[in-house]
Amino acid sequence: MAHASGKFNILTEDGYDAKVSSILSSMKNIHKCMNESMRKWYSEILISFCAGEFSDYKEARDLLTEYMIQSFKLSVNELLVCHEMSVSGIITQHRGYQTKLKHFKKTVADYCKEMGYI
Repeated sequence: MAHASGKFNILTEDGYDAKVSSILSSMKNIHKCMNESMRKWYSEILISFCAGEFSDYKEARDLLTEYMIQSFKLSVNELLVCHEMSVSGIITQHRGYQTKLKHFKKTVADYCKEMGYI
């Protein structure tokens, strides 16, 4: 385990466990705070994809892996937020996008399964 300042003394296994627990707790809080923003961003990506604004990406999987994961460095936790998010509200607002939205949602679910996240 490393710290940016180089000053991170862990003398016992209990001390290590406490430090790791503290870091994981902080990460969970960050992800919890980011949840709403993540859902908003994902909704915007979905609508843009369905509207044809990502013409460089013909397949939903390409957009997911190249744009969302590689370009934005989407973490597993953030990807799982996308996976867990319902698209029914977006479908209600954009009936014409229903098929593409459901396909994209399935693509995210399939990717999460393939990677062992769910």
